[in-house]
Amino acid sequence: MASVVFYCFSLVGMLSTVVDGISVQVTQLPKHTTVIKGESITFYCAISYFEENSRTKVYWWKHGEREYLQTRPDARKIFDIEKGGSGFFQLLDVNLQDSGVYHCALALEGKIAKNGTGSNLTVCVPPTPLKIIPRFTKRNASVSLTLVCQTAEYYPKNLILTWYNSVTEITTGINTTEQQNPGGLYVTSSSMEVAQPILRGAVYTCKVSHISLKASEIAEYKVQLPEHSEKGFDYWIVGYAVAALIFLVVLIIIGKRCKWMKWRGSHKEINGSHRSGEQVTLYNLSQQVCHLAEIDGINRDYSL
Repeated sequence: MASVVFYCFSLVGMLSTVVDGISVQVTQLPKHTTVIKGESITFYCAISYFEENSRTKVYWWKHGEREYLQTRPDARKIFDIEKGGSGFFQLLDVNLQDSGVYHCALALEGKIAKNGTGSNLTVCVPPTPLKIIPRFTKRNASVSLTLVCQTAEYYPKNLILTWYNSVTEITTGINTTEQQNPGGLYVTSSSMEVAQPILRGAVYTCKVSHISLKASEIAEYKVQLPEHSEKGFDYWIVGYAVAALIFLVVLIIIGKRCKWMKWRGSHKEINGSHRSGEQVTLYNLSQQVCHLAEIDGINRDYSL
């Protein structure tokens, strides 16, 4: 992601003092600036009256610290004077601890004549990349879907996260939490339960706004139902259909069998002396099955 630096020049810190009867103005730029961690920033201290001699010097100090900034031991700090009397302070590879207000100071003959009003530096860490994690849960015969949008570690806090279904903002069923880790960075996690029915191909968007971002960052998720949630129901339908078909075929076979048996011996009596007990039992069982099949057929006729 491209580095983002915001400069605000509309307000300029300007103080004046008198040197040898001449009014001297001390101006600091920028007054407010925001940079991404790892970038570099340059502060300027413009002095309207400046003599390039040992009598005039420019120092820099950070609000809350008692000593002036030095190149050593921190080589990330560079100080110099430009032609025309503008001092500058360049801070390389900024980190979170560099956030604060920096002042320049005009010194004459070893004494501080005037301080600048300060330049406020805010070091940021962008909450990117974003990611959306789908979580499917099976509840009885239905499937629920919860989407979780997670940010990367960011700084400072005050992040805005919004959910959308296509272009419609979602305001219900959302739970958002923000946590700070031991390193001082923040992480936001937002869960959103998708309303029923869950539509295949529906697009949900997580949108994040933060001071470190020039434009809002978004992450999208297109609903793809898991195979078991779709095919499982189809398998049940196919299974029931096959079972019903087999049952129907069995009934037809039994019906044919019964008609054949009636045709052969509808008027014959069962002679126990000519048949074994087992044969009589099988014959009686087949007659009962035929009777049940006939009843089922009659019921089906009435239902039609």
